[in-house]
Amino acid sequence: MGKFKIVNLEEADYLSPNAQAVLRQLMEEYSDTARFILTCNYENKIIPAIKSRCQQFRFTKPDRDAVLLFVGDILLAEKVNFTLEQLEGYVSVGYPDIRKIINLLQQNTIDGKQRHRELLPLNETETGDYKFKLLELIETGDWVSARKLACAQVSSEEWESVYTFLYENLDKSPSFTQRDKWEAGIVIIADHLYKHSLVADPEINAAAMFIRLGQI
Repeated sequence: MGKFKIVNLEEADYLSPNAQAVLRQLMEEYSDTARFILTCNYENKIIPAIKSRCQQFRFTKPDRDAVLLFVGDILLAEKVNFTLEQLEGYVSVGYPDIRKIINLLQQNTIDGKQRHRELLPLNETETGDYKFKLLELIETGDWVSARKLACAQVSSEEWESVYTFLYENLDKSPSFTQRDKWEAGIVIIADHLYKHSLVADPEINAAAMFIRLGQI
């Protein structure tokens, strides 16, 4: 219908460096007839040769309160009974992924009511279910149990999201309410997130992080 064909590649950051090198060659080969649109969550995983050939648009994550209001309006429109505390728990687990929050709310709505997070089964495999219990353990400062839960439930490809989850919710732990301790905890999380891409066993690396957090 036009001069150019459009190639849309979603989650391009999951392409290996070798695959991205091939993509770069294709972008050059078909530069006269095609335009490529790449979307990603982790810009740092896109090789510089591709980034230099693209016009970049960065979308910041939505405000947490705005997300809370948005999903709350959905529940009200669907006539689902819920409490603000319940809703905040779901937002904490899924933020900033709005689609995940909505899916979790839908999965855990029974007869027009939201289940309390402490009543959710801990052995379900749906993405994010274990984070309800993990959030509870963070709030009580039980880092030993948090480590055991994470090592038992988190798959190898999920660890990066766990680091983000800890960063978003660390201030909820009694041990990290003071600013200096919170800052020390964030440094620990950042250190092990960096090591995540270097180590042979991500689970051992994450276990060491939980141990260090529990020592503060």
